[in-house]
Formats: sequence, structure tokens, C-alpha cells
Amino acid sequence: MTRLLMALAVLVSTPAAATIRALFVGVNQYRYSHTHNPDGQFEDLKGTVNDVTHIKDALRTAYQLDLDRPDKGCVSRNAVSTTLTDDCATRAALIDELDARIAQSAPGDTLLFYYAGHGATVRDDVEHDQASGYDTTILTTDARQPGADASAEILDRDIGAIIDRATGRGINVVTIFDSCYSESGTRNFGINTPEGRARDAPKLIGTAQSIPLSALPAAGSQAVQGYRVHLAAARESQKARETGQGNAVSGVFTTQLAATLLDLRGATFDDILTETRRKVEEVGQGSQSPRGSGALTARLGGAVSHVTVLDAASDATGVTIFGGRLSGVTVGSRFAVFAGSSQAVSDAAPLATGNVTTVTPATATLSLDSGAPDLPKRLVVRELQHAFGTRALTIRNLAPPADRAFVSKAIADGRVATEAEPAQLMIKQGVHSPTVSLVTVGGQVLADLGLAADPRFSAILAQEAGKVARVNDLIGLRTAPDSAQLAFCISNDMDYDLMSCPPLETGKRRQIFVRQDARLTVRNLTDRKRYVYVFGIDEKFGVDLILPEGAQADPIDVSRPLTTRLPLRPTSAGPYRFVTVATDQPIDAAAFQQSATGARGGNSCANALQRALCAVMQGTRDPDAPKVGDWTAIVTDVDVMGKAPE
Repeated sequence: MTRLLMALAVLVSTPAAATIRALFVGVNQYRYSHTHNPDGQFEDLKGTVNDVTHIKDALRTAYQLDLDRPDKGCVSRNAVSTTLTDDCATRAALIDELDARIAQSAPGDTLLFYYAGHGATVRDDVEHDQASGYDTTILTTDARQPGADASAEILDRDIGAIIDRATGRGINVVTIFDSCYSESGTRNFGINTPEGRARDAPKLIGTAQSIPLSALPAAGSQAVQGYRVHLAAARESQKARETGQGNAVSGVFTTQLAATLLDLRGATFDDILTETRRKVEEVGQGSQSPRGSGALTARLGGAVSHVTVLDAASDATGVTIFGGRLSGVTVGSRFAVFAGSSQAVSDAAPLATGNVTTVTPATATLSLDSGAPDLPKRLVVRELQHAFGTRALTIRNLAPPADRAFVSKAIADGRVATEAEPAQLMIKQGVHSPTVSLVTVGGQVLADLGLAADPRFSAILAQEAGKVARVNDLIGLRTAPDSAQLAFCISNDMDYDLMSCPPLETGKRRQIFVRQDARLTVRNLTDRKRYVYVFGIDEKFGVDLILPEGAQADPIDVSRPLTTRLPLRPTSAGPYRFVTVATDQPIDAAAFQQSATGARGGNSCANALQRALCAVMQGTRDPDAPKVGDWTAIVTDVDVMGKAPE
């Protein structure tokens, strides 16, 4: 794990007795809508309560969940779930119910939060932690009271804080929002249109009231991390539609999602999302495209998968992978081809296998071993063997004479490194130990590799050396600093001017201090919007995705700063490195995240800043995302000091 984690975190597997708990919220009638108040600037909805019924019925059948069954009134609950509709779906009630369900849950449990109702946007010119420049909100029934000091709606940052607390306790969180612009967490509202009734409202003018942190459940002391998944009815720029007449009105997204849950029981969230999107388009709602983010290769109620899968498509010439150099794909790497991520993360046999023959920043061409079989339109691929090419490491074999032959064979078999000089790493016997270790040329022990004669030694060496080689790949993305047009800043001064940075002496490196909050900011210095990704690398080659936080990236506007929502708080001294990548279109950043050397289990999938979003960007790259063109990258070295000056 990286030393910038605010608390020590380990991945938690879902125990056999893991429980799913849920909160369902549907708001048709708003106290201060135009229907109930002449000054109201938005209309009531018609289909959200039906949506709650549809999604609960599907979950009962597909996952055998004993969900609450409303009788009369607008609130019902049992041991598994709570349902709030219309006048009972107040701001306080929603927060209290989330609080209660989190308090009941244990590490490995899953909290499902389904919301159907209005939402809005509010300009973010204070915090600057939203790349889009806007916070989004969800509207409870008591929102937008005329004359109130602050709106009662709930900011996306507040929902994020609740999720942080839950996942920080090892609870997995799945949010499903059927709302306009809900890619970032809301349901917008507005007037009816010929395309169908939309669930959208005017932008918030004024102040949205934040939830006080004291109202949220405190994180537990256990060192575990849960994951997050978010499924949304539409992109941030799209409206979510209602269809039907009379008492049969329902949301397009929820209707198709409920059908998909029954068709694909136990599938990954990625496969559920892809099929739901296809169904929405099939019913003529092409202007509404369901989206998803987070640990999409997980299953509801299941543990997160550490397998990174990429979307792909087949044609007469072979298979195109929607992920290239900027997603860690290299020429010569081997991939397996599957019909969906449910198969890719399991032990299912692949449809085909092949080698990567060409790579661009955004895509790669896969040459199949058996020609071009009749493959389905939608494919995903999983890497079987990574080829490091010219970035292969060089290792000096200093193992005891009796072990050197085993070590040499393991280096050759792993195809991650070569036994050559000048060496970047060494393998030598541990102090007072029969095992051998992977060591830097400076003498830092990276990992204990075990006994050289162990049959597993080759695989262990390939895993540990591979982490170093992948960091070399990431650092190798850097472009000429003068042409990067990126500004990076990190400082313990939490109030520094985000449009500049505390001055630095010529030739000096940035410094931050142990157990002190630090703020990280990046700025786009071009004359166009760009997507920006910041990776943090610790001294043992652990890699965390630091920005964007929590969801799919939005482009940063011209000269606009983007800063971390939660501060960094390093726990030990030493060198740290940040890689900032800016592109003109989104990329899949999952491939570069990994645990530090010496930590077993592959990718760490832990976000260094939020403590809570395990596998935050894990899952498939959205095939709808345009292909990457121009990109730049910078590398910034930072020293974490043990003690701040007096």
C-alpha cells in the first residue's frame, strides 16, 4: 500500500455470510413543486414510485432478497431494506436510514442505495474538486422551499462522504440513480418533451446545505476497504425519460434494468450495464445512455475482482482492443477474448486468444491464434501475459551458488526481466534467512521472494518484478516538460492559491510532511478542455489513482484548477512520485493501479485519498468513449519528510 493512505487498508473478501442491505427512495410528489406551490419552478414526477416497485421485484427474484413490502403509507422497513416514497422521503429521513443501514453492516456486506427522483446542478467556484465545475444534487421531497436559507437537497460531495464512511468500514456500496445527468449522481427535472417526460430541473441558484460530518456514521477501526459501484440512467449531459400513461408510468432506465437483472442473474455490473444500455437504445431512447463507474467487474453481494478487463470489438481482420499505451497495453502481450466480463473474471474458457501486434495511445490490434472465429459483437479481453519489450528490467543474480540456477531459470521464464548489467534490481539472500529477496541497487529490500527452489518462485518473482516494470511503463509516458502544458502542485499549506503554487527554490524538490494534511492540485494550461489523471507511486512501486476521485473523469476546462476532495496525510517518510497524464479524450486508468512490492494479491485497487473507493476505476473502458488523440504527461518527485521545521 502507498504511504499516502490516510489509514492502513487491505482488501477484504466477502465472507460466506455477507449480507445485502438496501435503501429505496422514490419521489413523485414534492412539497414545493409548482403543483403544490405557485412559486415552485419544477413539476412533480409520475413514475418513480413504480420504479421502486419494479426494481425491488427484480431484486427479490434474481437475488432471493427478502425486501420490505409496503402496505399503507409512504415508509416501510424490515431487517433487509427500507423504502421511502413521496412525503416520507425527506432529507433527514434519507440520511438517517443510510446511517442506520451502515451501522448494521459488517465488513464484506453490501449497501444498495436506489434513488428515483429529481436532481439539479450547482456551480462549484469554491472547492474546485469537480472537474466539470459543477456539483450535482438529489432532491428529497422537502427540497427547494421558497425563502429558505439553503436548499434541502443533497450534494454529490455529501453522498460521497457517506460512501467514504461506509467503504472505510469495509462495506461495499452500490448506488443506482434513475435521474437526468445521473452519471455524476442526480436526476434532473424539467418540462415534458415530445421524446417523453424528462426528470430534470433548473440549476440551483444559491447555496446547497452540506451534511454535517457528525451526522454520518464514524469509520470503524478495522483496516479494510470496501468498493463502490455507481449505475446511472444517463450521461451527465443527458436527460432520463419516463414513459407510459396513467398509473403505468415508469422510468425507461429502471424498466430495462429490472428486465436485465432477471435475464442476467448473478452477472457482473459491467455486463448488466451493457445489456441495460442495449435495451434502452432498442426501445427508442438513444438520447439516453446509461453509464457506470467503480468496481464494475464485481457482482452484487460478491467480492471485488482484481482482474482488469478492456472492451473490444471484432471484425474480419481480427479484434480491436479499446485500450492502448495509455491503458498499459504493449506489443507482444497475450490476451484472452470473452463475450462479457462475467466470463472474463471467472474460470470460463475464452472464445479465443491472441497476441497484440500494434498499439496506439488509445487502441490495440489483437492477432488471434486461430484466425477470425465467429465472435459476438460485444467482447472484452483479459491480459494473460504482459510483454515489457524494451522496458524489461535488468537483474543482477547474487543468490547463493546453490540457488543461482533456480534464479536464472525463473528470470528467463518470467519474461519480465533479463539477467544483465547495468542492473536495476538485485536478487540476493536475506539476512539470516534461507530465502532470497528482490532488492534495489541501493540496497532497499522490495520483497521477500521465498525459497529459490520452490515451484512457485518463478511466478512470485514475475509478480514482484512486474510491478517495478509497470511503473517504468507508466513513467515512460512522460513527454517533454515544456510541452506538457500542465501545472502540478502539492503542499501542506491547505489554503494556497489554486491558480498558482507556493514558490520553490531552484533545483529543490517539493516537500510535504508526515502526518500533516496536504493538498494536491492540477491545472490544464491549454486552450481546450482535457481529461487529467494523477497517479501516486510510493517507494515500493505501489500505484494509486489519486485523480479523478470516485467516478468517470470529466474534462477540466481551460486554466481551471482541480483539487483533491479529501487531504493527503502521509504516514511515513521517504520519496514519492506523481505521474500526471492529460488527454483530449477519456482513458481507462485501471491497468496501472497496483499494490506495493511485497504485498500479495495483485492490484491494490485502493484510492489513496478517499480511503474508501476500492477498485474505483476498475472495470471496463466504456466503448462509447471517443478514442484518445493528443496527450501529454509529466512526472513530479516529492519528498515526504519525517518532521516539519519548527
